[in-house]
This record gives sequence, C-alpha cells and structure tokens, in this order.
Amino acid sequence: MTTTDWYIIYSLTMPSSWLAFFISIVAVAITLYLRFDKQLTSIFIDASLAFILVWKLSVIVTDFQTVLNQPLSILYFNGGYVGVGMGTIAGLYVLFKTNYLEPKNYRTFPLLMSSYYLFFMVLLNENNPALEIFILATALSALVLTWIGNQRLLLGVAVLLFFSTFFQPLGVFQPYTFLLIGVGIGIEVFIRFSTKKVVAT
Repeated sequence: MTTTDWYIIYSLTMPSSWLAFFISIVAVAITLYLRFDKQLTSIFIDASLAFILVWKLSVIVTDFQTVLNQPLSILYFNGGYVGVGMGTIAGLYVLFKTNYLEPKNYRTFPLLMSSYYLFFMVLLNENNPALEIFILATALSALVLTWIGNQRLLLGVAVLLFFSTFFQPLGVFQPYTFLLIGVGIGIEVFIRFSTKKVVAT
C-alpha cells in the first residue's frame, strides 16, 4: 500500500500511514485486552510507547542541524529507517526486561499490528481496487487466525502477511515491514532463550 492521503488533526497534518499506525496500536491493545489479559496489554502499550518516543526523537540523531534550527521539526519528521531501527530496539528492550509468564504470546504483537495496519491503510488511502481487495482479505484472514491463537497457525499468518508485501508498490522496502520483521525475529530469539533458560532451571 502507498500513502495517498494526508489528514489534519488539530494543527498537525500527518500522512495516512502515521494515522493507520497509531490507530493500529489502539486496536491491538483492545484486542489483546479482550483475547488475552491486562498484563500482556500493558506490556504491548509500554513497548509501543518506547518505540514511538525513540522513533520520533531519532531525527535528532539523523538530522541534528535541522532540529537545532527548527525544534518543532521533531513533530513532523522522524529518523527514517534508522529511526525505525532505533525504535525497534527500544521496544524489544521493554519486552525483554519484563517477566511475563507466557512469552509465546508476544508473537501476536507483530501479527496483529501488521494486520490492523494493512486494514486501516486500505481504508485511509486510494490504491488499485484489486490490490485493496487482496490486502483487505489478507489482513482480515490474519486477524481471525491470530484471534484463534493456535501457535501452529501463527507461522502461517506471518508467511501470509509477509507474502502480501510483495504485491504492494514498495514491496518489502517499507519502514513498517522492516519494523515488523525486526520485532518478529527479536521475539523469536527471546522466546527460544526463555524456553532454554526454563528447561535449564
């Protein structure tokens, strides 16, 4: 999906991709609360806030001179792919420092986020109708499978969502794709490390 529309919220104009991302965080939090528990929801919100904060402030690192000349540019810009990487590390750090009893449930984070993100991107933008139908069907299917929560199904959901990116104009070279792949890999490493540590104990 490509960003074709911009939206005005109070005095701030933002691309639909930002809006879809922020709405998705709220939608995922609600889904986690209804499907799982308060603790998992709280962990997701904390990790998301850490990502957003670092992602937005990363422009200080990538374009310090602009921020120095125009401090309010922090509201309108971010650090691009570098910022996504920094934010991902911050979000994963929040996840890893918690002592949640069922770390396997972390797998739902990137799956729900990507599903909702794609869903809202279809609603908020104007793209090829055939592409929109395909992406919408993929996102809804992924949401249903993730809600079911079968661990074996989650791998299929991940493959389905990743496969859908190849049919989008920017392909896999999209910031949100890098974010979700990074989070997914980080979570899998954490789950395997946690499992080995429990077995060793």
